[in-house]
Amino acid sequence: YLLWVSTFMGLLYDSYYYGLLGIQAFVLPIIVLFIYWIFKHVSPSFLSLLGSMIIFITLMEGSTFLLQNIFQLIHVSTVSFIIHDLGPTLALNTILFILLYYPMRKLMNL
Repeated sequence: YLLWVSTFMGLLYDSYYYGLLGIQAFVLPIIVLFIYWIFKHVSPSFLSLLGSMIIFITLMEGSTFLLQNIFQLIHVSTVSFIIHDLGPTLALNTILFILLYYPMRKLMNL
């Protein structure tokens, strides 16, 4: 189910932001499959979820950056990408994860 949803969401994202279908529609379902595979072998805890989130976001953003560079959709250096895109994305998502982990856990009765 999530594989189809991620493909659809990737197509929507591609059509809105890139005007070129395929980058997110390709990367997002692969990340979802990777998440399924990882959590077959790792039990969810605060640290494993935090580490997984950091890895998944890095893979998602990094693969998108790589594909955009390959197809010459952007002209940004790797250092600029890390400083201006990946770093702030990871920082914000880590802060939100830490702040929302326990309330969401209580809300979902886990």
